Amino acid sequence: EELTGFSRTEAIGRTPRILKSGAQDESYYQEMWDAILNGNVWEEEITNETKSGTEYVAHQTIAPVTDADGDLQQFVGIQRDVTRRRTLEEQIERSADTLERLYEEIADETTDLQSKIESVIDIGTTHLEYPLGYATRIADGTQRIIAAVGDHDAIRPGAVDPVERTYC
Repeated sequence: EELTGFSRTEAIGRTPRILKSGAQDESYYQEMWDAILNGNVWEEEITNETKSGTEYVAHQTIAPVTDADGDLQQFVGIQRDVTRRRTLEEQIERSADTLERLYEEIADETTDLQSKIESVIDIGTTHLEYPLGYATRIADGTQRIIAAVGDHDAIRPGAVDPVERTYC
């Protein structure tokens, strides 16, 4: 009830189709049915939908239940919400990809320093989903923008500010 939003009364007597999100194609369900109808346990992750329409990722195990003669009687299914774990895995993968891009850019001996700085800022703003980013050099009490990514009138290469007006 807590996970799906369906009350006990709403769920009893209905099939798990009430949770179908549409994220899996028919071949997924065909493979599942082939497995459990042949007496095998099915264990996979599936994207389901709550009563309110919110998608969640569940690790599900479906096992056939047979009688003493081995005849199929019913199925037992268990689902566990793994949405948070899946989200964290995707974030880790995205961060690893970003770090790999950063390393490749920095390690490229054929690229000049200014181009590397601009590329690193671009990679960082993309990863962090920021609309702009910049790098500065501080000398003689003045902060000077040496590279910038994004569109902002005040943030462009060459723009300067006294250090006391900055966040540095």
